[in-house]
Amino acid sequence: MREIKFRGYSGDGVWTYMTLNSGRWDFITFPLKEGSILNPRNWQQFTGLLDRHGKEIYESDILKYGSNHPRIPKTIGEVIYYRGSFRLDFKGNKVHTYDTLDWSEEEMEIIGNIYQNSDLLK
Repeated sequence: MREIKFRGYSGDGVWTYMTLNSGRWDFITFPLKEGSILNPRNWQQFTGLLDRHGKEIYESDILKYGSNHPRIPKTIGEVIYYRGSFRLDFKGNKVHTYDTLDWSEEEMEIIGNIYQNSDLLK
């Protein structure tokens, strides 16, 4: 069973993490600057997966994925939760395409997130 964790972005470069522990929420870190506000829309859930460098993958992360196989191109997308599963949303296409996050860790690499690196999706 995966650990239930969330992270929130305050908009001023500060991330806050919390985890569900025995039915109650525990803040792992709470380094908010004075006057910072955490918007509930900015909370992202941990997928239970790690990238090739061992970093936790959350909703709103931007991933580069693919293998060394010549017929499987490397591509970039945003991690979303859609229809009951975590998926990668390829926003570079005119029509959004979704693929379930079920690759091996060696094929996934976090290269940013939509709050600090949205230009990576253009």
